[in-house]
Amino acid sequence: MLFMKYKYLFVLLFLCSNARAQDNFQLAPPLIKYQSIFFDERLKVPIVFEQLGTYITYSIDGETSKAKKYNKPILINKELTTIKARANSKDFTASEIVEATFIKSGILALVHFPEASGPYKSSKSSILSDNQGGITNHNNPTWLGYDKDSVSFIIETGKVQSLHKVLINVLQNQQAWIFLPSKAVVYAYDKQSNGFSQVLTTVSTPLEKNEKVQCGAIILDLNNCKTDKVKLVLYNNKLPSWHQGAGKLAWMFIDEVKLY
Repeated sequence: MLFMKYKYLFVLLFLCSNARAQDNFQLAPPLIKYQSIFFDERLKVPIVFEQLGTYITYSIDGETSKAKKYNKPILINKELTTIKARANSKDFTASEIVEATFIKSGILALVHFPEASGPYKSSKSSILSDNQGGITNHNNPTWLGYDKDSVSFIIETGKVQSLHKVLINVLQNQQAWIFLPSKAVVYAYDKQSNGFSQVLTTVSTPLEKNEKVQCGAIILDLNNCKTDKVKLVLYNNKLPSWHQGAGKLAWMFIDEVKLY
């Protein structure tokens, strides 16, 4: 009888310790499924996590305090949308948050670009407007890479119209010497004067250390500029003192340019 009491005690202790182990076990993150981060008019984004007793919560565009329970693919149609998601369970620790940013095509335009540097060239004339890219591997052929002081792009729409924004999708991989542009300047073409006039310039920002490899969209507000042609100039950085290549020129990588 005494053995049986101890036996039940051992079973109880095992169950309690196993429950505590489950509480400490963290779920893997869910999968945000998509073929490309770029889309035309609208896009349905499914989020997948298959484990019994779990559920997914998500938020859109930084609304972390308003996380919703996922039950069907998310429909997006805005110019720029960031979805964050995590897996949850009452028996396990919630997963890390995963995120993906989606970019709408915008106004149909032809983007003229200078020849890229080194092995990061492309003969594809539509490479900056083909809705392909958003991949963090800088060797992917969707990227154009430049190690120049500045790079100029001409964006043509074919007709005079109101333009509100320019979006550039760029890459950051500081370990591979790839930094965000230090500054961007936008010029609008005027037919009467047959020249470009400056409509926007951004302020140079200090270089901060960031080990995360990530794509990012830079959005420039044109304040309802009416034109059929825009010139975009991106300025490069020199590598900061804390970088292994300090003093040398960084790389800039671009895979899409959009007008809205």
